[in-house]
Amino acid sequence: KGGGAYTRSGTTNYSLCVFNSNSASDATSGEGGAMFVNGGTSTLTNCVLAANTAAGTGGDGGGAIKVAAGTLNLQSSTLAGNSSASTVKTDANTVSTLSGSTTDILNTIIWGSAAAHVNTGGTVNFTNALVKGATLTAPSLSANPKFTNEAVPAGADGVWLTTDDGLNLLPCSPAINVASAAAPATDILNRARV
Repeated sequence: KGGGAYTRSGTTNYSLCVFNSNSASDATSGEGGAMFVNGGTSTLTNCVLAANTAAGTGGDGGGAIKVAAGTLNLQSSTLAGNSSASTVKTDANTVSTLSGSTTDILNTIIWGSAAAHVNTGGTVNFTNALVKGATLTAPSLSANPKFTNEAVPAGADGVWLTTDDGLNLLPCSPAINVASAAAPATDILNRARV
């Protein structure tokens, strides 16, 4: 559980970070490919979670994150290309939540090849978010974010947090200029937000 990080209590803050190609690899119960939140408050700001997997067919999924208890805050982050093998929660390819947990998704993109990415078993709040397969109210939306090259998320140089990253947005992206006032002043590459 939690291929990259596991939190059980307290307050954990992640900023300007990348969780890439992590796996909760148990074929039966692997959950939370990059992170498993089992209590406390975890906040990710200006982070990328890409190509993480939850391999458990009988688990709750959460290719990127499983929130079993506590609170998860996703702020101004991009979660792309995450997947789950769960046959229990087929909509939990990126985030899986359980009853009693709270997940706030603010100014964040969640996208990938599967039809749905966020399971709402717990309380999930979407604010100025772009999430594939979710039923959202404007200004949140479920539209292709138009990444520059989703197939190569770290870019041609293979180095994260550089200008050639494939998860940068094309100028025609519907995600540009729609962040709420709560967004950090700069993005993950230290570029000013508009």
